[in-house]
Amino acid sequence: MSGTNTLCIKSISELKNYHFFISDYQRGYRWEQQDVINLLNDLWQFGRVNDSQHFYCLQPVIVRRRVSDVQHTAAWEVIDGQQRLTTIHIILTTLGVTAPYMIEYQTRPDSAAFLNSMQQNRADTNIDFYHMFEARKAVAQWRDKHTPEACAVITRMLQEAGEPNARIIWYEVDAQENAITVFTRLNMGRIPLTNAELVKALFLRDSNFPNDADRLEQQRLAQQWDDMERVLQADDFWFFLSNTTQEANRIELILNLVAQQWNNDTISAHDEHFTFLNFALALEPVESVPEPALDDDSRVLQETYRKKARRREECWQAVRTCFLTMQEWYRDRTIFHLVGFMVATRSIRKEKPSERNPLVSELWAAYRNCHSRTAFRALLRNRTGFRLDKTTLMVGKHKVEDLSYGKTRSEVVRTLLFFNIATLLNNKSVNTRFQFDLYNTGHWDVEHISAVAESSSASRLHDSQKWLQYACRFLSPTHSAETDLYRQAATLAAKESVDAEAFAALVRAVTARYTAGEDDGGKDTLGNLTLLDRSTNRSYGDSIFPIKRARILELDATDTFVPLCTSNVFLKYYSPDTDDMMYWRDTDRNAYQKAIIDTITAFLAPGEKDGVKS
Repeated sequence: MSGTNTLCIKSISELKNYHFFISDYQRGYRWEQQDVINLLNDLWQFGRVNDSQHFYCLQPVIVRRRVSDVQHTAAWEVIDGQQRLTTIHIILTTLGVTAPYMIEYQTRPDSAAFLNSMQQNRADTNIDFYHMFEARKAVAQWRDKHTPEACAVITRMLQEAGEPNARIIWYEVDAQENAITVFTRLNMGRIPLTNAELVKALFLRDSNFPNDADRLEQQRLAQQWDDMERVLQADDFWFFLSNTTQEANRIELILNLVAQQWNNDTISAHDEHFTFLNFALALEPVESVPEPALDDDSRVLQETYRKKARRREECWQAVRTCFLTMQEWYRDRTIFHLVGFMVATRSIRKEKPSERNPLVSELWAAYRNCHSRTAFRALLRNRTGFRLDKTTLMVGKHKVEDLSYGKTRSEVVRTLLFFNIATLLNNKSVNTRFQFDLYNTGHWDVEHISAVAESSSASRLHDSQKWLQYACRFLSPTHSAETDLYRQAATLAAKESVDAEAFAALVRAVTARYTAGEDDGGKDTLGNLTLLDRSTNRSYGDSIFPIKRARILELDATDTFVPLCTSNVFLKYYSPDTDDMMYWRDTDRNAYQKAIIDTITAFLAPGEKDGVKS
């Protein structure tokens, strides 16, 4: 949409004498009775509990000013929002109030008259009138079930200018815009105007820049907006701040942080347009004053214009400050890893836009209260969930040494991931960074390093040929204990299709061979667990150690992302004895678990961190 679009917030009372036109490219009125009742309940609940600092947002209404003709004199073509405008009209007339505006449907020339009269004998003449009349019945039923005071709350919110009231986001596209193109864009897969698009329109609308000199300022803001979006489009930057996939309008993350910083509960955090409404409110004190005419020398009007420009610049600098701070966090190796770790381990929920990134919002607030970046680093270390209880490493309420696969799996995941982070940060001689973009876009399982003998092999049948190739590689055809196993593997590998029962029996036998003498009670402990991507885990997850090791080395060789500590495990980096690479013994398990605890403990201990003292 072009920069000449107009954007503001209007109360319903401000639509007095407006004449809306619904073109024939749109479907007719289709709200169900429950939709109407839901809106009435929302308005009633909002109006009776909120004070004069609040207003109820009725979502965007997108319009285009149209040239009147003989057949149709309506001044505004509604591109989006006709269902809600029609419903509000029906609510007011049913409650005995004259609606401030008129609506005309191109496909129903007498629709304006029907909306005002709602004659039952005409309700079945067409589908649009039917739904309108059903909506009227819903309003009447709601009215009859509630007190006159409840109805007065509704009419006050929809009729009066004073708050609390209901308002719409008024988005007027340029008269030269193709209305059908705009409508198609908004309704193709039901793509609404985003908070980012609405906020951008607030800053860049042409009315903010009435002369040629101001156009340079408009270009500066537009360029800086594009620059910020470009940085946020880099996945390594985005995914240390967010663990959700978002292809476009990533700048909303920054706008959300600023909106949450400003919010004083005037706007409900549950409002879909929370971010936009906060920006509109921040600009409102002077935005509501009429623009000075270009040839008007009035000092009052000129001063008003300067105040508007100053306020707009203050709001813009708040956005820039937040964005530049996120860039500073990204460049700081310690902050990058600690923020990225906390974001990566935050549970993903289906959230409204204004409720996304609450963790980053908390960290942003905490950062502003820290007297130095060193203090912020210390705060982040304290928020990882890990702490030292004398000499015992704890994660939450659990001792790290007691973590297990079945009982404390979420803490196992946190610990294994943080082991990777602490390993990188403890090494000050390299600048290697954890790849949060690949971690957050992947699916990860906790994998047993040494196979669990009783595990089912049914899920591995589709990869049986690959498994058999590995088995033939590692089983000895001459070793007395393995000769028969090797022969069975070679025989099955030579067949076009693998017998499922025979394959399952062989897997159990080979696993028993490679896990003989191991303590089965230790299979689920931290020392036998690592992070592995789900596809690899489910293909080879229950395999014996040498098969898993070969697979991990293949992934490394093809530049597939494998967490550093997972690679180290299968290279036996933490083991005291690396002569035997075919087994993962109790000694390997114990040494690995000790390395996890020692590495995280070393990171948490007082002293220098990443070149800066705690």
